[in-house]
Amino acid sequence: MSEVEVEIVGPIRRPKGAGSRLRVPLPEKGTVAAVLEALGYGEADRAMLRAMIDGQPVHHEHRLAGGESVKVFMVLGGG
Repeated sequence: MSEVEVEIVGPIRRPKGAGSRLRVPLPEKGTVAAVLEALGYGEADRAMLRAMIDGQPVHHEHRLAGGESVKVFMVLGGG
């Protein structure tokens, strides 16, 4: 089974026992959203998270290839 590497950046709740980098089996759907869901992030959590691959932002419906590295971070706002 293919895997992707996920780097979680910033003050985001991490899966229990996980560090900031982890390898995740690529879910059948193969999207960023499916990986986030597999890590335990619910729909409300995912709405606040963004992802980047090779320094480029990608949508949650972006289809991943095995071996890719995904950086996940929380959208911050202020005023």
